[in-house]
Amino acid sequence: MKMYLLILLTASALLAASTPYDLKYKTITYNPPSLTAARDTLKNGIIAFIVPDNTIPVFDIKLRIRGGAMAETEEEKGIASAAFALLADGGYSGVSADSLSELMEFHAISLTSGAGTSEAVVTASCISKKADTALSHLYKLILNPSFDEKKLAVIKSNFKDEIASRYDAPKTTLNILQAYALYGRNRHTELMSDKEVDSITQKRIMKFFKRILRPENIIIAVSGRFDRNTMIKRLNETFGSIKKGGSKTEYADLTVKSIPGFLFIDRPSLSQSSVKLALTTVKRPHPDYYRLTLMNWILGGAPFTSRISKKVREEEGLAYSAGSSVSGEYFFPGIFSCYLETKSGSTAYAISLVYQEIDQFLKSGATDEELATAKQSIIDAFPASFKTAAQTASAFSQNQYNGDSDDRYSTFREKINAITKDQILETAKKYLKKDQMTLTVVGNYSECMKGDPSKKAALSDFGTAKMVTEKELTKMLGGGEK
Repeated sequence: MKMYLLILLTASALLAASTPYDLKYKTITYNPPSLTAARDTLKNGIIAFIVPDNTIPVFDIKLRIRGGAMAETEEEKGIASAAFALLADGGYSGVSADSLSELMEFHAISLTSGAGTSEAVVTASCISKKADTALSHLYKLILNPSFDEKKLAVIKSNFKDEIASRYDAPKTTLNILQAYALYGRNRHTELMSDKEVDSITQKRIMKFFKRILRPENIIIAVSGRFDRNTMIKRLNETFGSIKKGGSKTEYADLTVKSIPGFLFIDRPSLSQSSVKLALTTVKRPHPDYYRLTLMNWILGGAPFTSRISKKVREEEGLAYSAGSSVSGEYFFPGIFSCYLETKSGSTAYAISLVYQEIDQFLKSGATDEELATAKQSIIDAFPASFKTAAQTASAFSQNQYNGDSDDRYSTFREKINAITKDQILETAKKYLKKDQMTLTVVGNYSECMKGDPSKKAALSDFGTAKMVTEKELTKMLGGGEK
């Protein structure tokens, strides 16, 4: 019936218009779900976002835990990553790792876990009639994990494989080089060594996990086909019974040491260069972040239509992919980064074009049309964050975890629409300081130095490149030798 009505409406619109440009549609008003209505607090203080959805018979639960790398002590490097890589597969008291795997397969429950710099995430997903089973196993796993030693051996072997291959791909190498250039060595950027992997033990993982497992460190997102009151009761019977620890784990501010300049990793075998031009910006929540978002969209963030993409990709044909991005980090400063990949001979010219677009933006800012398009594009994409109940609950829990305001989603469009051209230009001048930017390149240095026959630009135009080897980079980031 819905499809039939859609066809009728489309046909009516077409009949009323002489050309596609004359088509008129009713304005759709979208209101995001209410964050505060979804939030509840369990008896031990754990905040839970509960989003029932009876349209499909599924159940999803996600635990955000303040247990990422930033929760490690100086002696615990890599422990958080190992603990949460292992947790979902490591079994729990009374149920071996292999038995847990068989149980999850039998009940068709997907159980995952992992940790990054600032948080760890544990999830369970299944059909709704298995919700109690998933909830019960997840609670027991969190409360009394076994961290099976045989499974740990596999995890450590995987870590060593990652260490051995960390520089295999030019893009990955560039990411590591840029991270060092923008942040220096800290919990976000440092690398592991084989020796440090060998030092990871079940006992050390257990000690770390017991220290961080407290209600103050946990935020829950639950969605699916269930009765809300019944789900609150079940959550209180399980996760709500975890004893309080007193306070959440405090994260020390990451030390950030940027290195403005030009860093180059020479790969003589490459015929193409991978390039990034970047600097650090703000730590969210921050009043300038939405302005940076619009600035980025116009300058290089919009796929195929941004200034950098048009100039480098379409007009000059120097790269298939060229643009920029802005990251919105909450626990350390984010970055604004321009990127491109191009053949060795055109590397200098392509970089010069990016600098030219930045200079032009700093001079004249955005046009009315660019700003209107950027706003519309970003606002149109906004509802995608709430396509499903699971996405909605996850977004709410992430917002809570990050410490952002309760009205972030309800005021998002209003704040985007309120930004003016003058404010974007002001923001660009405030942050796009070329003398503070770091240019990082992975490519064939000798071929890049030759440049293109037209000599439109030279690599030396950007200063003297500091040559860095993978061995040196690994050592600077605390990973020992490759």
